[in-house]
Amino acid sequence: MKYKSKEEQEQYERFHYSEEERKKLEGYDFFQKQELSAKESEIPSVLAWGQKSGSTPLVSVILTTYKRPQMLREALESVLMQKGFGDFEIIVADNEGADLQVKTDTHRLIEEINDKRILYYRHAKTVANNFDRGAMLADGEWICFLHDDDLLSPVYMKKMTEAVKQYPEINWLSCSPKEFRDRMPQGWQSAEEINEGCKIYKVNPRYYSFWFDGKWQGAFIRRKCYVQMGGFPNYNSGMADYVMTAKFAYYFNHYECGLPLYLTRIWGGQDSSSSAGLWMNICIKEYFFYRYAVGKYFKTAKIFKTFWANLCFYQIMTKMELMERGSHGFALNREAFCRLIGEKNKKFTKLQKGIYHLIADHYKKAKREIGK
Repeated sequence: MKYKSKEEQEQYERFHYSEEERKKLEGYDFFQKQELSAKESEIPSVLAWGQKSGSTPLVSVILTTYKRPQMLREALESVLMQKGFGDFEIIVADNEGADLQVKTDTHRLIEEINDKRILYYRHAKTVANNFDRGAMLADGEWICFLHDDDLLSPVYMKKMTEAVKQYPEINWLSCSPKEFRDRMPQGWQSAEEINEGCKIYKVNPRYYSFWFDGKWQGAFIRRKCYVQMGGFPNYNSGMADYVMTAKFAYYFNHYECGLPLYLTRIWGGQDSSSSAGLWMNICIKEYFFYRYAVGKYFKTAKIFKTFWANLCFYQIMTKMELMERGSHGFALNREAFCRLIGEKNKKFTKLQKGIYHLIADHYKKAKREIGK
């Protein structure tokens, strides 16, 4: 096989899939339910700062962090300075894994901010599925996941709570992310309120058979449903957030709010910014997930197996092209991808491409506005 560079060869050869591993992926039950409490870890969560108020907040913001106190400060400020809504708690789940007797920079930051709405938990060792840990520690009816390098709009809480109160059938409400580069955008603290109405759309869960776009960050998620569904998958798929989102939509529902209420930071320190090999691994898992999802949603998947497999393959090829033109600029090796999934490279006619686009685009756009 020809690689474009020695670095590319080293990245891709880290991900060698044996026939046994491929069969495991082909047969893996991505939507398997498991009560969240069954994933209890031997590593306890220690409340290092703050105390439970005794009342149940409407919203619990789950903010996971790992040795980034300056970014954490900005994320916390974006929550604490919400306009028009204050019935929330913030669960800061620290995954540094430092000695609990040592007061870390993050611990000192929490003490400095000194806000009673913050509950700061530490762990003696790093834990897997830290968001799940935060969900178990939360008391709110709704949970919201926030990365320590991202921000919430000043009217995030107000707009999202208004929507879920107006439409009680909602179990998951995502919002549109707005990207910013590296540094915190100027003026975000004094941003003008978004005055337009918040249009709500119900998403067809088949959407997740064709597109890697869960919009889980900043989503309002009904906590009891999340616990019942089992949170993030145990399998280290490299795309656990996407699988979690799709699984939730399969068992419950998924609605979208079109307003840009979540600010996501693009910077060089992210794993997703630094490794073409990482994205190759995700594309492989994503291909097998698409195969699984179309089997769940389409009765013809077993009869026309080759057709649906080709559609899934074409979706990954389309994604690779978009990634090459996108913000990360990765040019993934298609030959390596085919070898790793155990398939031959495929070329599609214009007619095939047209049919695949029609099917995928139909479900990507299959959103129904509610309340009209």
